[in-house]
Amino acid sequence: MKALLFILFTLLSNHVAACDKGPAKDQAFALKHDDRGVDSELTYYSLYIPIKLKKMYVYSIYAQLASTFDLGLDFREQREYEGDYYITFLGVAPPSENEVIIKVSYNAPYKDRSAIAFCGNFKMYKLSELLKVTPPAKRPEMPPPPPPPRPESDDV
Repeated sequence: MKALLFILFTLLSNHVAACDKGPAKDQAFALKHDDRGVDSELTYYSLYIPIKLKKMYVYSIYAQLASTFDLGLDFREQREYEGDYYITFLGVAPPSENEVIIKVSYNAPYKDRSAIAFCGNFKMYKLSELLKVTPPAKRPEMPPPPPPPRPESDDV
């Protein structure tokens, strides 16, 4: 029994010790889109969320409007701006912009989210505040790779 408790304590303490060490590098921001898209009643936003906070990676991203919705957002890595960000998109009615809260769970010890640590590392952002943040510099555009060499033929 003592051995089992020792093993559990060792395993759990390793994850807890890794929960909140190190500085945060990138700052979240949002951009409003000019076009209205498919629904002219909504305003659309791109949310840029840092991939990593301290030593933990993003596990999930939610958008919440009190007493209206709590919605899990799909996200993917972006390469447009300097820094390590995930990008996700959101459309809301303009009067609700000041009330939308973005909840980000930084509870994945690995980038591929193959594990979860029960640290309670959550970051809350107001959409209206994210819109005030100045985005980082854009990355320089990389030229497309050259085409592969053509195979040599015997027809000469």
